Amino acid sequence: MDTTKQPIKIFVTGATGYIGGSVLTRLLEPSQAGKWDITVLTRSESTFSKFKELGVTPLLGTLDDAGLMIKAASEADVVMHLADADHLPGVQALIKGCSSGGKRRIYIHNSGTAELADDSKGDYTSDKVVNDLDLETIHSFPLTQPHRDVDSYIFDNCQGFESIIVCPPTIYGLGTGPFKHLSVQIPMLIKAYIKYGYAATIGKGLNVWNNVHIEDLADFYLLLLEKALSGKASTGREGWYFCESGENYLKDVVAEIGKSLYDYKLIQQAEPVQFKPEEVDKYLGSYGWQGIASNSRCKADRARALGWKPSGTRGTIFDNIKAEVQAVLNQENLLK
Repeated sequence: MDTTKQPIKIFVTGATGYIGGSVLTRLLEPSQAGKWDITVLTRSESTFSKFKELGVTPLLGTLDDAGLMIKAASEADVVMHLADADHLPGVQALIKGCSSGGKRRIYIHNSGTAELADDSKGDYTSDKVVNDLDLETIHSFPLTQPHRDVDSYIFDNCQGFESIIVCPPTIYGLGTGPFKHLSVQIPMLIKAYIKYGYAATIGKGLNVWNNVHIEDLADFYLLLLEKALSGKASTGREGWYFCESGENYLKDVVAEIGKSLYDYKLIQQAEPVQFKPEEVDKYLGSYGWQGIASNSRCKADRARALGWKPSGTRGTIFDNIKAEVQAVLNQENLLK
């Protein structure tokens, strides 16, 4: 693939979302001018004018439009699948498109470290830390784990193109994309606590997750894209990258959210309580047990070896909680 003569054609899914939108913003920075010819998938005609203003081509459709997805992938040099990580039919269509025609293509897929989640229910800290250089462990994750069926499909069908899976942990900070600016885990807790009236741990809150700022993750995606195009990134069955810059106990995140919400008098006290099991189900659903109350610990040595270095200027997960609380309150029209 000659990156010097003409712009690289990139097809992006998830550009209206938190991760995809933030990555799109990176691709559209002035320093990237002339490098990329970007097409984005969007479900809504209402987003067309905004994407056109940004200089990208909107393509109306969904991940279920197999023919559309196959065609878009086949016409691209790079596919960045930053939408639903668990939508297997969409991935199958993208891979079919990437495998066609005999030209070089790169497929970059956003997964997540819920794949490492245990069943601790918040009651203990696991000492198991998976390194992204430990391919034997990575390829042994059971299919019952979140995201694993899709990731396994990619590993098993990565012939004829270059595939890469990126696996971020809890993502914090406000997104920079054109539409969605909030992540999943922390905003979910904020909304649940407002309804419940208290900040609350699941179990003792002793479980640990890694975290990464959204802008550090977007930085990594841009670096990965450039390294992949120059043939310097691991691909195929070695193409697995964690992307973490720290880790936290659940109880500490809950305490920080509690302080911020109590400042707004939206909960009854700053100090956290403990959810009863049935309350976890009521306020957080099954995701509470799997995506919040588990241990999920990793090490991004492969990503760092590629040259990625978190900036260190964007603050820790705790430094960003107040801004996320404010953003949720704005979104829910709760700021007075």
